[in-house]
Amino acid sequence: LYGAVDADWGANSTDRRSYSGFAFIYAGSSISWEARKQRTVSLSSTESEYIAITEAAKEALYLKGALKEVGIECTSVKLFNDNQSAQKLAVSSNFHPRTKHIDVRHHFIRDCVRDKAITLEYMSTQKMPADILTKGLTELKHSNCSSSLGLTECNQEEE
Repeated sequence: LYGAVDADWGANSTDRRSYSGFAFIYAGSSISWEARKQRTVSLSSTESEYIAITEAAKEALYLKGALKEVGIECTSVKLFNDNQSAQKLAVSSNFHPRTKHIDVRHHFIRDCVRDKAITLEYMSTQKMPADILTKGLTELKHSNCSSSLGLTECNQEEE
């Protein structure tokens, strides 16, 4: 089980809230995904990605529990993201003056990382499959993201 998570930053021109997206893959197929507008306005791309990582971590723990119910044990869920600053913020429990305004609820990810329930790994923006959930893409990028998420085109032959 692994996941990919992404966020845009303030792309909604009306209220400047960011969009988050994540997808989880098990045995080569997507088993869970979400694309949603964040509840608050983020003051930086790091903050919007950090919020997205936290939301994805909550889903990862749920999926880990669901798999355990059917006899599949996952020790740590790997979560790929494309923002190294957000990843560093999630790993560090140090006080950061530039991020002191971030709501405490989003620091949940720090506990997940500390307890080794979640492992964060960097994935370049060019390879990030969760981009399909947060932004418009070129045809090639859309195809690559779909393939990475285990999605295939359903061709139905006409009779």
